[in-house]
Amino acid sequence: MKKLNNYTAITITIAAVLSIPILFAPLSGSLDDSWKFAIHKARLTGLIFGTDVVFTFGPLGYLTYPLYIDRGLWLHTLLYTMLTQLLFWGAIYWFLKRYRAGLLSTIYTAAAVVVFMQGVIEAYGRAGEVYNYFYLFLLSYGYVLKKEKNIPLLAVIALVSSMFFYIKFSFGLSVCCMFMTFTALLAMERRYKEAASGAVMFLMFTVISGAVMTGSLGALGAFFYNSWSIADGYVDAMAVDGPAWKLYAAIFAWLVYGVFLLRSRKNYSDMRYLVLALGALFINYKHSAGNGSIFEWDFFVTWGLVFTLYYVKKADDGNRIRYAALAVSLVLVVLPVVEFKNKAAPVKQILNSRVNQLKIAGELIKNTNPSMPYELNRQALSEYYVLSPMTLDLLKGHTVDIYTVDAALAWYYGLRWRPRPVFQSYSAYTAYLDSLNERSLSSAPEFILYAQKEFDGKSAILFEPATYRRILTDYRAVVKDGIFWVLQRRGVIEPAAQEGVGAVSVPLGGKIPFNLDGRYHTFARVYVTYNIKGKIIRLLYRAPSIYIEFHRAGHPVRRYKFCFNAVNGINLDPFIDSAGAAAAGEFAITTPYPGFFDKSVTVEFFRQLKR
Repeated sequence: MKKLNNYTAITITIAAVLSIPILFAPLSGSLDDSWKFAIHKARLTGLIFGTDVVFTFGPLGYLTYPLYIDRGLWLHTLLYTMLTQLLFWGAIYWFLKRYRAGLLSTIYTAAAVVVFMQGVIEAYGRAGEVYNYFYLFLLSYGYVLKKEKNIPLLAVIALVSSMFFYIKFSFGLSVCCMFMTFTALLAMERRYKEAASGAVMFLMFTVISGAVMTGSLGALGAFFYNSWSIADGYVDAMAVDGPAWKLYAAIFAWLVYGVFLLRSRKNYSDMRYLVLALGALFINYKHSAGNGSIFEWDFFVTWGLVFTLYYVKKADDGNRIRYAALAVSLVLVVLPVVEFKNKAAPVKQILNSRVNQLKIAGELIKNTNPSMPYELNRQALSEYYVLSPMTLDLLKGHTVDIYTVDAALAWYYGLRWRPRPVFQSYSAYTAYLDSLNERSLSSAPEFILYAQKEFDGKSAILFEPATYRRILTDYRAVVKDGIFWVLQRRGVIEPAAQEGVGAVSVPLGGKIPFNLDGRYHTFARVYVTYNIKGKIIRLLYRAPSIYIEFHRAGHPVRRYKFCFNAVNGINLDPFIDSAGAAAAGEFAITTPYPGFFDKSVTVEFFRQLKR
C-alpha cells in the first residue's frame, strides 16, 4: 500500500505540473484585458469596490489574473495561483488516498483532470472557477465524513468560502450555495451545533473581512447591493440563443444526478458526496450551460470531476453504479478532446509551455527593474492604441475617463484615469447601474475619450443611456483621433430642457416609428417586462433573449441585444450613422420567445436641444 501511495503522489505531482495555470499574462488592448487592468489599477490606487468601483470582481478580484503592471500585485497573484493549485491537487490526492484508488484509477483520474483543465485554459486562458469549487467541495466532504468535531477545519472552510465574495461576487454566491449545502447536511445528520457554528463563522468572516476591505459597514452594504445589481443584470445582458444541445446536456446531467442520488439513499457516504456536489453543480448549470454561451466548459469540467471521483469512490463496490459513473466521466472527458482536437498540443509542447511559465515567473521574481512592467506590455498594447502627440499634449496633467472600454489605454499613455463606477460601459446592465454612472459625472473628469464601439451584438449607445445623455449636456467635442472622440468638460453647464413628444404602446414585435429633427437629440424610454413564465425560466435556466431591431422602409437593417436600462431613454440619433442603419425610421422589440414576455411594449419619446 505504501508503494501504491508513492505512485499516487508521483502521478498527482506530474498532473499538477501539466495543469499549471498561467502565471504571467501580457497586457493587450482587448476588451477583457482592459477590465483586468482596471481591477488591478483600482486596487493599486485605493479605490473602494462597491462605491468607487462597481464590477463583477471585488477588491481581491485582481488575484485571479496575473497581469504585471505592479510587482507587488503580481506577486500576490502568483501566490494565490500556486496556493489554489496546491489546494486543488492536494484535495484530490487526499481523496484518492482515502478511497485507496488503484494505480489505473489514479492515472485515469489525473489524466482526466488534466484534460478538463487544459480545455478550460485553452478556452479562456485561465484555470477556471472549478479549482475553487472543488477543493472547497472536497474539504467539506472530508469534514462531514468524520463524526468528531474539528472546529479549526470548519473555521478554515468558512473563512476561505467567505473570501470569494470579494474575489468575484458570482463566485461568492456559488461558494455560499456550496457552504449552505454543507451546513444543511450537517444539520440533517443532527450535528446542529457544528452546522450553526459554521453558518455563524461564515457570516462573521464575510462581514468582518468585507468591512476591512471596503472601509466601513456602510460601504460593505453598498458593495453587496451594487454587486448584486450587476450580477442580476448580467443574467439578462449575457443571455444568448445557444444551441439546443446545451439545454439537452443540462437536462441529461440533472437526470443522471437524480438517478445516482436516488440509488444512494441507503448509503450515507454516497448521499453526502452527491448532496455536497449539488452545491457546485447547480451554479455551473445556471451560470455555464444555462447561460448558453461563455462558460460551458466549466459546466462540463465540474460534471466530469464529480463523476470521475465518484467512480473512484465506488471502486470497492464492484457494482453497476461504479461503471455508470465511469461511463459518464469518460463521455465528459472525451468532449473537450473532440472540441479542441485541432488545437490539441502534444505532451512535450504542454510541458514546454508549463516550464516556460515557471521560467518567466522566476525571472519576474528576481527582476526588480521598475520599468519592466511597461516593457513587457508595451508591444502588445501598441498594436491596439495609437493616439497622436497633439491629443496626448491636450490630456497631459488632466483627469480622463475612457468610454466605452479600453481602460488599459490610460496605463499605456500614463493618463490620470478617473473612472466612473461601472468602468466598462457594457456592464451598466440596469437602469440603476446606468444612473450610478450618470450621477458620478457631477464630479467628472476634465476629459473623456469616447469610442462608439459595437461588440457582442450590442451598441455602445445602448449601454448607458442616462450617462450618454449627461455627456451630451456636460461635454463638447474637441477633436477626433482615430476611433476616439476627445470630449472636454464645458466651463458653464446649464441643464438641458427635455420635451416630451408622445408615447405609444404596441404589441411585442410591432414596429415603432420615430422622427428625427436635426435641431434636437431624440430619445426613447422603452419598457419591456417578463411575465410569470419568463421570471421562472430566468431563475431556473436562463433569461430569454430579446433584441431591438431597426428598420428602414419596412425592412430590418440592424439588430442589437436589447438592454433593460433602455427605460432611461436611449438616444436614437446616432443610429442614422451606424453601419447598415442609415436613415432608420422605426424600430421593433423582438424575441424568439414571446411567450415569456408581456404582450405589449410601451415607448415614451422625448427630446432636448443640441448644443
